[in-house]
Amino acid sequence: MRRARLEGRHIGRQPIAVDREAIFCDRRRGQSLRQIARYHRISTATVRRVLASQSSAPQEQVA
Repeated sequence: MRRARLEGRHIGRQPIAVDREAIFCDRRRGQSLRQIARYHRISTATVRRVLASQSSAPQEQVA
């Protein structure tokens, strides 16, 4: 594993490919976390993580 890291290889599971915009849109429509998770076939923890990343991202100010 040390050699793989030194060579720049990725170690571990591949990241989950999710449609972040669709998740944000579903949440704005009022769907629950569980409903979103079922529709996108991901865990509720992943839905929470995606939504939390939106709130931590800097928002554009409209003047």
